[in-house]
Amino acid sequence: MSDYQTYDPTNAYGAAPSYGVPSAPPAYGTGYATPVEPIYVAAPQVYPVMPYPQPSYGVGPQEHPSSSTVMVLGILSLFFFGIVLGPIAWSMGSKAKKECQAGMYAESGSLNAGRICGMVATLIYVAAIGLFILAAVASAASMRW
Repeated sequence: MSDYQTYDPTNAYGAAPSYGVPSAPPAYGTGYATPVEPIYVAAPQVYPVMPYPQPSYGVGPQEHPSSSTVMVLGILSLFFFGIVLGPIAWSMGSKAKKECQAGMYAESGSLNAGRICGMVATLIYVAAIGLFILAAVASAASMRW
């Protein structure tokens, strides 16, 4: 007798199928178990000691703390109160750049951008005031009293 169920067309969707009488279990030692394989444990790997220090990742010189302030003042000086904010951004940026060149901090693009914007704004406003004074003097000289 087989352990497999046979198809019965008369009982297709009816009662639960019968599987028949189970066969006897296999004899000891000849059954379904697989032989146990020995487990091999690898020895821990030993890495050589490096004669030089390893580089650190992600940690480096920090950006100057006032670089953001210099950049904001430099950009604002191009549009508002340039005669006041421009020289402030220029001087703060120059002082911070000297500290960066001394090795205390890392130079950043925002520091240079703010310093340059402060320079440009200062020069533009000084030139504009100079032209205004020149125009006022020329206009006063052309007037007849």
